[in-house]
Amino acid sequence: LGLYPPIVAPSGGDGVLAKAYSCSDCDSEWRVAWLEKHPPKVKERLEHIKELYEARERGEEVSEMIDPSEQTTLQDTKLLAKLVPDGEKFKWVKAFSAAGQKMKLGYMMACNEEGGNVHICNP
Repeated sequence: LGLYPPIVAPSGGDGVLAKAYSCSDCDSEWRVAWLEKHPPKVKERLEHIKELYEARERGEEVSEMIDPSEQTTLQDTKLLAKLVPDGEKFKWVKAFSAAGQKMKLGYMMACNEEGGNVHICNP
């Protein structure tokens, strides 16, 4: 999609990006590993950078310099959350914090326990 979450969901509220995985194959069985979104100011900047790249691709003159490392640095500020039971609030953590890294490793460990290989899915 090329959109940076949160986006406007069909309900009109904030929509987030779900990262899914499977321990067998993505066609038959996948689970959501975590949810992602960006802080509002970071999302605005990422979208602006994307617009600059697209303008260059269309052959338009772009006077603003784009630092390629800035986009990577901004992506590192994304927030992650695990799915929680209905009625509970999400606890958002920084992707590269200890809690964020633990969340990312959790699905790999689940597949190892099931004796399967990790496949990243795009539901």
